Amino acid sequence: MLLALLLASVGVALFSGAMSPLDEMPADDDNAVGSDDDDIAYSWGGDDSLTGELGDDCLFLGEGDDTATGGLGDDMLIGGPGNDILIGNEGDDRIMGGKNADWITGDDGNDNLKGEEGCDIIYGGTGDDLIHGGNANDTLHGDDGNDIIYGGAGIDLIYGGEGNDKVIDVFGANTLHGGAGDDLIRGGTDSTLYGDDGNDLIHMKQGAVAIGGEGEDLFNVLMCAEDEIPEGETADVTTITDFTPEDDLIAITLQAGHSPEITIEVTEDGSHVLFDGTLIVTVQGYSALTLDDLVLLTATA
Repeated sequence: MLLALLLASVGVALFSGAMSPLDEMPADDDNAVGSDDDDIAYSWGGDDSLTGELGDDCLFLGEGDDTATGGLGDDMLIGGPGNDILIGNEGDDRIMGGKNADWITGDDGNDNLKGEEGCDIIYGGTGDDLIHGGNANDTLHGDDGNDIIYGGAGIDLIYGGEGNDKVIDVFGANTLHGGAGDDLIRGGTDSTLYGDDGNDLIHMKQGAVAIGGEGEDLFNVLMCAEDEIPEGETADVTTITDFTPEDDLIAITLQAGHSPEITIEVTEDGSHVLFDGTLIVTVQGYSALTLDDLVLLTATA
């Protein structure tokens, strides 16, 4: 077979149990296990299972609900049209889910994981991972390590896990958890942001809800630009639920050229921050907020 000869000439093995691109797409289910070398394998029709074993392997999944396991080495796993399971195992792996709802884990190593299309579930595993959810309602876990996690489009649920993580998702009504560690969290309007344990930096668009959790937290309210607010409407109110002046700080980042009159109204249930008479921030459970508790910043172009 010409393809097998070509791959062998460059030190690459074609799995005997996987299907060659030159073959007809079979309808049955196949299993293939790689070698100690750097393998390339493709699956076509059916619910297939590919395992890379040793080496830096490339596993490409076709139609069907397939499973790919990288094994040892720095592997690349590419999902196809189907609800696939992709497991990196050891090494610094790159995994892309493809279409439909996939289950992905990097396991050990500093992995690059992308859900792409479909409602995916992704676990980073041990290591400093880079995770992208993609274009649907995803559930993302950084697990151990200092991870960077982007949610993408859709309504996402993200857990940073252990380590000093960056959890970022400004599209949709998302729920973001920093987890244990000193985390950076950035969420959009209608999102709920949890710092959890550690000294966290929480950036939130107007309309978000923030719960700092344990530790010394900085809440940064990002004021909307005028062109982000529909004509005749006002921006949504941001809510901070657990501000304590001994530990936490509230910053408000203004758009360049904006200098509003800032006033504070104290109620039995908390405090309100008003810009030019319009309610901007509600601080729940703290009825002694003053202007000295606020830090004003200006956004750069």
